[in-house]
Amino acid sequence: MNSSSSQIDVTLTVKDSLLGDGNTGGGRYNYTFDPDLIHVTEHDTEIVYRLAKEDQPRFRIVNLYSTDTRDQLDELEIREDGAELKIVHRNTYQQLTVVSLLVHDTKHDHPVNCDPQVTNDPPPVGP
Repeated sequence: MNSSSSQIDVTLTVKDSLLGDGNTGGGRYNYTFDPDLIHVTEHDTEIVYRLAKEDQPRFRIVNLYSTDTRDQLDELEIREDGAELKIVHRNTYQQLTVVSLLVHDTKHDHPVNCDPQVTNDPPPVGP
């Protein structure tokens, strides 16, 4: 998804994997992001990760970890009692940023690691 404004909204859905073949938590859970690729093209873009409505009673976003070594991610804020996390992408250097959202399953008191793809191209973006 290319950003055309200064905010990118991303929905995170987390589900139990009844067969134990999930993509995180030792196979216990499946997660998806919508959009699945975040591509930042503007300076100071807010990225807002939001749990899907049906997941909000059970799960909480508790932190974000990244490989950002050039101070591109800033102003992390957990909002709405863990239903969403906002971070600002400064977008001054082109890089692939590995990001991991730590989500807490309140029903089973278990951490869940969810890792979206984040890429960026600082302006001006060429053809």
